[in-house]
Amino acid sequence: MSDEEAIRKVETAEAWHEFCDLMKKAGDVILREELEPSTFDRAEGVRYLSRLVRAGLISFAEASGAEHPVFRTMPEMVKMGLDNPDNFYRSASVNPEYDYRLRGKRGSIHYLSLAAQNQNFAAKSKITGGAGHLEDSELELGPDGSFEVIASQKEQPGNWLRMNPDTKQILVRQTFLDRLSEQPIDIEIECLSHEGPKPPLDPARVPGQLLGSAMYAIGCAQWFYDWVIGYREQAADNEFQHPTRPW
Repeated sequence: MSDEEAIRKVETAEAWHEFCDLMKKAGDVILREELEPSTFDRAEGVRYLSRLVRAGLISFAEASGAEHPVFRTMPEMVKMGLDNPDNFYRSASVNPEYDYRLRGKRGSIHYLSLAAQNQNFAAKSKITGGAGHLEDSELELGPDGSFEVIASQKEQPGNWLRMNPDTKQILVRQTFLDRLSEQPIDIEIECLSHEGPKPPLDPARVPGQLLGSAMYAIGCAQWFYDWVIGYREQAADNEFQHPTRPW
């Protein structure tokens, strides 16, 4: 889509209308019958979709761009699929052609990891998994728990998070053992390949941001529905599956 076409869609509200039409399409997952859903299941499905839309809008409509990334927290109550309720997630969008510096303090949370990933549910066919992964036990920390990590495709000395040519985000995964006493990390990210302040909103980006938000919700809901169906092929109801490969 050209910039001129994108701006036209903003001026005529066509971008918003297309977003709303996609939201109607997202509801198709609630009508699927493979798992024999009850009325209660469908009601939870509606709530699940509403939360995914919220997450999609935060991820795409509020995107600051790979030149000026910001770690954003997953909105409260949003659950993707099989995620640990004691996990606390933050992520930032990146471009693997750039180098990034992550700075922060370890805090006291029980578990911490940094991961470079290509995990975009808005484009299910392009999910290729992760690249580099750093656990807290591998981080070189200062006496006060401070750290600095370089994220790039080219290897760096010290704390280095490897990115692949298809990396799209850096995910900070933290796990609480005791929420009442533990503190999550304090972390920020900067792009080393660009300077200058963050530019104002570009109207030409808005249609793509709305499209990404909608496809995120649709793709995520369908992905995990298909995933659960696959479990029935692995073990009977109320029986544990014995994995044949390491996780």
